Parts: sequence; C-alpha cells; structure tokens
Amino acid sequence: MNVVIALAPRLRSAGGQDSRITTLLAVTAFTVSTALTLSVAGGLMAFLDRAEHPVGAVQQQNGGFYVLLAATALVLPWTAGLVVHAL
Repeated sequence: MNVVIALAPRLRSAGGQDSRITTLLAVTAFTVSTALTLSVAGGLMAFLDRAEHPVGAVQQQNGGFYVLLAATALVLPWTAGLVVHAL
C-alpha cells in the first residue's frame, strides 16, 4: 500500500498539465475489468442453464461441478482483492 501512496503524486501528474492520458488509462482499465467480469458472469449463467437442462449423461453428471468452477472464477478476484487489502 505504501508503494501506491508513493506513486500517486507521480501518476497524478503523469500527463503534465494535460491529464487526458491519465484519464484515458483509468477509463480503459475500468472498461477492460468490467468487460471481463461481465464475460465471466455470463459464463456462470450459461453453466447454470446447462446444469438445469442437461442434454446428455455427461452434462447431467458434471453440470454441478462446472457451476462450482464458474462461481469460483467469478468470486476469486474479489476474494483475492480482500486478502491483499487486508495486508
């Protein structure tokens, strides 16, 4: 956390008098992270639907496991963020 605090003034003035580059980087980071989160959430919803309506024996047998993996993929970054923030 001390590294972030030390770099904050430099990042704030990274664009000089014109802060468009810094703003563009922040908007890009937010856009990419939102797109990835929505993609993983969409995958979880697809696996939930497939587990509710299996087509074959393999899907019927493994449907719950895939839902568990997809839910873990959705929650894992949030949990890792909490752990890092607690340190």
